[in-house]
Amino acid sequence: MFYAAAASLLIAGIIILVLAGKMRDGMNISHLAGVRTKHTMTSDEVFSRSNQRVWKGTFVTGILLLLMAAICIYHELNPLPEALFLTAILGLNAIVLIIAFWQVVTANRIAKEMNARNSAANNLS
Repeated sequence: MFYAAAASLLIAGIIILVLAGKMRDGMNISHLAGVRTKHTMTSDEVFSRSNQRVWKGTFVTGILLLLMAAICIYHELNPLPEALFLTAILGLNAIVLIIAFWQVVTANRIAKEMNARNSAANNLS
């Protein structure tokens, strides 16, 4: 029953880990990947730098998804008490949501700072 969930989590975890590597190396504006807000998408430089600062959160998210997949497989092979299984899965999901929130707040803060500096530099010239 949980093999499909495990396969989905495994695929998602691998994709997120690949995305984390691209974020670390810097990436141009993408409408599919990265932290995309009105502040981070003002230029390629702002998008790249703000995403470079939060790539570690994306990496941890990928690892947590792989861990959830492993828990699902383990639960299928050696059933855990339902309360323990649900607590583990829901707890890891809560951590993923906290990381995502932190990433958006951090990337937005960096983007706003860069946009303010760029705007001030343009006003001086």
